[in-house]
Amino acid sequence: MVKVANSFDSEVAADSVYRQIQRFLKNENKVSIDFLRLLKLEGKLKILIDRTEWKFGSTWVNILTLSVAYKNVAIPILWEVVNHKGNASALEHKAIIEKFAAEFGAEKILRIYADREFGSYELFAYLLENKMDFHIRLKTSHKSNGKSFLQIWRNVQDKVRLKGKVKIEVFGLEIYVSCVKYQKDGKTEYLIVASGERSREAIQEYKVRWQIETMFGCLKSRGFNFEETHLTEPKKIGKLLMLLGLGLLLSMLMGEFQVEILKQVKMKLKKNKRYAKSFFRIGLDTLQNLLFNYNKPKKYKDLERFILLLSCA
Repeated sequence: MVKVANSFDSEVAADSVYRQIQRFLKNENKVSIDFLRLLKLEGKLKILIDRTEWKFGSTWVNILTLSVAYKNVAIPILWEVVNHKGNASALEHKAIIEKFAAEFGAEKILRIYADREFGSYELFAYLLENKMDFHIRLKTSHKSNGKSFLQIWRNVQDKVRLKGKVKIEVFGLEIYVSCVKYQKDGKTEYLIVASGERSREAIQEYKVRWQIETMFGCLKSRGFNFEETHLTEPKKIGKLLMLLGLGLLLSMLMGEFQVEILKQVKMKLKKNKRYAKSFFRIGLDTLQNLLFNYNKPKKYKDLERFILLLSCA
């Protein structure tokens, strides 16, 4: 927050701006942002849930986040902040999905994506009962018919694939399971994905989940340094996360604006087939440049055009 306060082009002292920011975060008045409307997303959405945590002093900051997939970077929509270390409970997993369904409609959900810590009878039963499809990774220690997946597949050939064609028993429930066994750095690895509906592409589709890891990277070390905040109070962190989510969204939209509309920037592919700069990086760099140089006619004009584009949302 000190960096933000020092960056304001204002006759007011930075200390005063810093106190204003603190008062905003402490204010009990509810502030909400319609992220889906700003993104102009229509139709069914891919929903990603995950958790991130860090420690400040003796206090843990633990954030369960529900986001929507958007051009390789997830956008946070809902979150719950607590001050303890470790996984959230299945009840908390269900609650954040129920909150999304209540606010936006269950019919907006195409599929739920989540990592291994979200695999549980309670969550799977809830999703199946409410006819919500999912691709959620399983642990090798999870069992089917009394045997762990590691016991089942340990002695089969490498690159074996179970492509989610038939249902098998997991947590006492009949679900579709896809699996691939492969070698990585000399070790045998398993990617096991549980699905609510039959899908031959579950393994490939599961890669969508990585977008929420990219999102956390943008909010933290690769963008806004969220984990460096000295805040530990859940309500303040929740409000700050809303602002950072808006910053992430605006950076993505500005990146698209530069690449797809103004065509001022070209996306360059590296040898590994990844872009040298993402929409987020292009957009964030451009926004910072415009905001710190808005008094220059050309920069102000570009900023005006971007604001006009947003006003159409």
